[in-house]
Order: sequence, then C-alpha cells, then structure tokens
Amino acid sequence: MENLSVSERLPAGCAVQYTPGLYNSDTFLEANNSLPQLHFYLIDADQHSALGHIAFSIEEGEAMSPYKAPFAGFELAPDLDSLSCLYFLQEIQRRLKERSIRYFKIKIAPACYVPGNLPLADNMRHLGFEEKERQIYHAIMVNEQPLTMKIATMEQRKLRKALKEKLSFRFARRSEYPVFFDFIKRHREAKGHQLSMDWNEMKGGIRANPEGYLAVGVFKEEDLIAASVLIRVSEKVVYNFFPAHDAGYNALSPMVCLIDSVYAWCQEQGVAWIDLGTSYLGKKKNKSLISFKEHMGGQPFESITFRKTLSL
Repeated sequence: MENLSVSERLPAGCAVQYTPGLYNSDTFLEANNSLPQLHFYLIDADQHSALGHIAFSIEEGEAMSPYKAPFAGFELAPDLDSLSCLYFLQEIQRRLKERSIRYFKIKIAPACYVPGNLPLADNMRHLGFEEKERQIYHAIMVNEQPLTMKIATMEQRKLRKALKEKLSFRFARRSEYPVFFDFIKRHREAKGHQLSMDWNEMKGGIRANPEGYLAVGVFKEEDLIAASVLIRVSEKVVYNFFPAHDAGYNALSPMVCLIDSVYAWCQEQGVAWIDLGTSYLGKKKNKSLISFKEHMGGQPFESITFRKTLSL
C-alpha cells in the first residue's frame, strides 16, 4: 500500500485507469446542483496513474454520490484488488470525518458500468455500510451480432412490420430538442408518468455537457411517433432516457424500431451497453415493462444504495 495515496485533485499528467462517467464529472455536477463538490482519487505513485475516483455533493453534513442522478458512486480500474479498494474506502471515511461529515450515501452503478469491481460491495459491508435500497436495471449488451438475434420472436415480427411500414429513424438537430422533449413530456404524462426533470433542467445539462445528450426519434412519414433522449454516461454505456411513443401507433411498435436503430448506432460508436433503466411504478416492479426489456435482449443488473453514519 506504500505506493497508494488519496488526493482531492487529479495530479497533472496522471494516467486514468478507470472509465470516467458523466455523473461524476465537474460539468455534470455543476449543472445538476449548486452544492459544494468533493472529489477523491486513488493514486498509484509508482505508475503515476489514477486507479479510482468518486465525487460527492455536500449538504448539511451529508456527502451524497449522487445527489440528483440515477447513480454515481465509484469509478474503479477493472483490475483493482480488494485490499486497494478497502484502503480507498477507509481513507475516504477518514477525510470525510475530518470535514465533520456525519453521514454519507453512495449509490453504486450496475455491474455493466463497472465490470470487474466485485470487491466493492463486500468491502463496503465489511466497513459497516448499510444497504438501504436495491434496484434492478436492464441493459442490452452491444457486440457484433445484430439485435434481431437477441430479441424475442414477437419483437422480431414487430420490427419486420415497422420496416414494412417504412418507419424511419434519425437524430434530432439541436434546434429540434425542445420539440422532441415536448413530445416525450406529453406522451409520458398521457400514461400517468411524470418526468423527473423539466426542459430548463435538461437544457442546463445539455449546455454543460453538449456531447453527453442526444435526442432521437422514429417517424411515420413526417410524423414523430416515438422519441428518446440518449445520455452518453461513459464511452462504453449509453442510457436510453425518457423513452416515449404516441399510443395511436401502438400497432407499429415504434419503440422496437427505435431501440434497434440505437443498437446499430452503438455498434458503430464502440458502445458496449445500452442501459434501459429501471422498471418501477413507485416502489413496485412494473412487470410488463420488465418483460418488454427482456424481450428486447435486456439483461438484469442490480444497483445498491449504501449509507453510513460516521461517529465524530
């Protein structure tokens, strides 16, 4: 451990061995909330490299990762060993106590975001972190196979019908983003689903991270019939955020067409996973939505929220 240290700044010229994520970036956090930020980096002095990172938003004696995001937590090098992970956790605790932080909460990302980081949850339990919540996410693995080889027979038929009806897919121009967002808002609210952010909040995130947000849509001739916001959470993961479609076109299953087109784009971009998000109505699992995601090739992954009280 003599070669390891924890820094609150990433040293200049330090090679990053973990995969950086949007939700822990300065620009996202500054657009997300006005709370003070606190970053910790695990540094290997011998290799002059960063093996881990976590960012917190601080409010009234509590450190939160994230404050307003699906999850955040740790970004760790895939081959980080358990003892190094434990050292990082212990040093973070010590530094938070020095700042009179009484509580901290960490929602770790699903395993498709951080492959290989299996010691993390076990080490957190070992240090007395309590599990507060578990949530299931679904994600589609992107590889050389077409999506049609991964989806259920029913979805294959729907996709063939969409192609026969000549549905088209395209990315929105930046000037069209408000129109796409309004479409999403109207059609999600028509189903009783409230959005977790309004256009002004979304606009602030796009302004701060212009490469991190894309709007996509499926059209029947000139009519927009399905849309979604894609968030490039990391170089390997795209989040299919706020998907919505016009119920008047249910017979054409435009969301199947949209996901198939996003999958093909991810193949071109070298993206490894499409995160389809959670499937809950309140705290209850939405079984029909889970079924759709699994029919589309989605695999289940778990995200755990941990909390710990620090004795001062």
